Amino acid sequence: LSVQPEDTTVIIGEAVMIRADSLSDVTYSWSPPDGLSCTVCSSPWARPMRTTDYVLTVEDTNACFSKTYSLHIEVTEAYSLDVPTAFIPGGIPENAVIYVKGWGIKKLLEFRIYNRWGNEVFFSDDLNRGWDGSWKGKMQPIDTYVYKATVEFYNGVTQTKQGTINLLR
Repeated sequence: LSVQPEDTTVIIGEAVMIRADSLSDVTYSWSPPDGLSCTVCSSPWARPMRTTDYVLTVEDTNACFSKTYSLHIEVTEAYSLDVPTAFIPGGIPENAVIYVKGWGIKKLLEFRIYNRWGNEVFFSDDLNRGWDGSWKGKMQPIDTYVYKATVEFYNGVTQTKQGTINLLR
């Protein structure tokens, strides 16, 4: 049996998939449960909030053998807030929607985008929801838009960033 990745480092808030070989007629038990998506499956997602040593115990269903494996995940605290300066709606998927980005972001409190006349064309408080360049069902023209983004980091600090975004075609 192997466990992947081997000891690794993540930035606080990041998730990593742990993969153990999936064997038949065995049970899996991960501990501690902190930050794990599942404690009894072969390949859980881990999102530890502090450096954690996970232990996997694999046992056959007849309780004839038991083996343990360990995995060390180092958690680094790093915090940043960023918004890209340009995007191309309908372009390549990586650049078709504009999102708030950064490290150590626990929660998006607001992401607002305004057109040159001061109309709010987009609002979200969901990190997974970005602006696709439309407003009231219509694609917006090539132009420079103003944004305001406020986030809360895992360390409890709140940060706001303002700037401009260029909508390109």
